[in-house]
Amino acid sequence: MKIIIKFFISTIITVILLEVGTRILVDNDRSLKILAYNPHEKIDFDKIVDWVSLQKSTPCSLKPGSRFRNFIVNSHGFVSEESSYAKPNNTYRTLLLGDSFAVGVVPYKLNFFKKFDDNLKDFLSSKYNLKIQGINLGISCVGPAIYKKAMDVEGVLYKPNLVILSFFVGNDFTDDSSNLRDVQNNTISTSKYPSIFYKSTFLSVLINSVKMREYLASSEYKKSQAVANIYGAFDYAIDSKYDPFLPSFDNKKFLEIESGRLNVYGANLGAYNDFNKVIQRILDVKKTAESINARFLVVIIPDELQVNNSLFQVVTKHAGLSATTLDIHLPQKLLKEVFEKNGIRFLDPLTPLREKNKEIAVFQPRDTHLNSFGNEVVANTLTEYFHNNINFLLPSFTTIMNTQGNE
Repeated sequence: MKIIIKFFISTIITVILLEVGTRILVDNDRSLKILAYNPHEKIDFDKIVDWVSLQKSTPCSLKPGSRFRNFIVNSHGFVSEESSYAKPNNTYRTLLLGDSFAVGVVPYKLNFFKKFDDNLKDFLSSKYNLKIQGINLGISCVGPAIYKKAMDVEGVLYKPNLVILSFFVGNDFTDDSSNLRDVQNNTISTSKYPSIFYKSTFLSVLINSVKMREYLASSEYKKSQAVANIYGAFDYAIDSKYDPFLPSFDNKKFLEIESGRLNVYGANLGAYNDFNKVIQRILDVKKTAESINARFLVVIIPDELQVNNSLFQVVTKHAGLSATTLDIHLPQKLLKEVFEKNGIRFLDPLTPLREKNKEIAVFQPRDTHLNSFGNEVVANTLTEYFHNNINFLLPSFTTIMNTQGNE
């Protein structure tokens, strides 16, 4: 009997030591935190403190090393090239915050942020002897509250020179009201293991380590070995056929989505219930950017209904509303007024998108997102804005040298 009691006590002590030891290691090693991931965990918004908890808080996060079109998602779960926090010398670093419009539905090299950086590459090199490096922290299915968190816990570590916030008028006024509830009551789970197994950090690490070994033995991982950099790399070996005119949803689903967005044009002004909170979060991002000597710019991404008047007529009819009772420019009017009042610089590509749309569709059909042509318009508009505001957006060479990554 004594032997059984001793065994029982020693087992308990061992389990406690393993648990305590694992928690200490996880708290002090960023690379181990991802192995402590709990798919059943309820996330407290205030406890989002790093990229791991940031990705865990969002329902549409991407797995590091997974493929997004022809791009291998980087080690922090972003569709961005792998970059260290330390900024290389003589580098102008741009950083993008936003939702699925920042992530994009187009191949990586056709994303407006990537094309913007490419547009400036030769100019900055020849005139200022600077390299350009873009950090895309876009996360799908989120709003300004998560943009702010992404800036606070991840963006500042990169010490960017320019922070761009992509604001989509179709849902960024309302996403926080639903998403924050989802974050704090997250019950989304894709695990075959019951939640009880994840109560222990040690068991979480053990289970996720087994999953990782399974992944490393998979054909998906072996394919990635052909790429020089596993994370944050453009994989030419993958068939990346992309059709800018291929619809995503059926007509019924698409009309349902767009009908819901009529609220921001006055169908239901409840869409602006959180307007002041949304603006405050944007102001917070601006303040954080300025605290690290970065410039801040908001790009106002329009809804397809604002670009395609024919679609606007179809959707309003489908919703049983009269187009004449709605103000198609209301979102931009409200944003511009408060932006100008608070000294927030902004770019509105609505007009050039409308002009281009007369020639060729700039939105992916029945999708709600910009296609490759729309991304190109936004990139070119951004590039033009950069050249026209270079004294503001491009700090002096001395300033850049004084804000390098290792200071």
